[in-house]
Amino acid sequence: MTKDIGNFKGNNNLPLFSGVWSIFDQIFFKKRSEWPVFDYIVASWSPLPAGTSFDSGNFRTVVFTSSATLAVNAVSAGTSVDYLVVAGGAGGAPGVSGGGGAGGFRTGTTPISPGSYTITVGAGGAAGGAGSASVFYSITSASGGNSRRFNTGIAGGSGGGGGTSSPTNPINGIGGAGNTPPTSPPQGNPGGQGINGLYNGGTGGGGGASSAGSDYVPIGSDHYNGGPGGNGSPSPISVPISYGTPGPSPGRWFGGGGGGGITKPGVVPFVPVTVGGTGGAGGGGGGGKYGTDPGTSGTVNTGGGGGGGGSEFDPTTIHSNGASGGSGIVVLIYKYQ
Repeated sequence: MTKDIGNFKGNNNLPLFSGVWSIFDQIFFKKRSEWPVFDYIVASWSPLPAGTSFDSGNFRTVVFTSSATLAVNAVSAGTSVDYLVVAGGAGGAPGVSGGGGAGGFRTGTTPISPGSYTITVGAGGAAGGAGSASVFYSITSASGGNSRRFNTGIAGGSGGGGGTSSPTNPINGIGGAGNTPPTSPPQGNPGGQGINGLYNGGTGGGGGASSAGSDYVPIGSDHYNGGPGGNGSPSPISVPISYGTPGPSPGRWFGGGGGGGITKPGVVPFVPVTVGGTGGAGGGGGGGKYGTDPGTSGTVNTGGGGGGGGSEFDPTTIHSNGASGGSGIVVLIYKYQ
């Protein structure tokens, strides 16, 4: 004799258990001394469009690209969830500014208990603005730190790149600190430094998940390019190819810093080609050039920082816009059957 109690398969070929026990189910199994044995997690989420699931064998990958509520209905002893939690990247500021810092990048494995949990996917920051934190269970990844025109970068999951200055305001911008607040292992890195050169200025790249944003790049005769954004990291848990970006090694990459912008060189005997910094691998946007070419945005759902803006030789006159940071992402992998 078998008893249909839903969605769980126990001993003696009993059908599947839904995770909800009635008093009749308990009496039935107690008399037979056949409590179901299971080693997986029963979970669901809402709204459904917030998460997309991919099943492989007994494991389920759920990718959240917007905020949701996760309902964990049943958990067996010893089971756990692998996670990737990336916050929203910061935007690069308008004018000659450093690149935005990438959103904090955290990954690992955690046990979980039955209950209802809010999953927050952080938004990318507007131009010159910080991103937003991403959260799963007890794991919080901090927003990326933004850059500022004529000023130092802001601290965050990864720090914003330092800006440069106008001819009348010769202050070199220091990059913002990364891994703020501190986590172990670190969730990000600092931004690079900017400089006000004699003929033009270059700014620092935003920090990335695996490396710091680069400082301004000297190219000779007191001319400077923007610093590249720090590289992100490949996800150590399997992520579908439709998410993240390619990187310098296999896997899907997240958390690249934005590139720093530059000012246009003044009238000098030698004017080399100057360029904004490249975005870091993992969704970082490139830096702006002069007063006409704006920075580029961080890639959606990577936590990449936005590129900083550029300006003419006198950045108090004409300048180009910085760009927004990329939104974050939360990825969970668990045994579901």
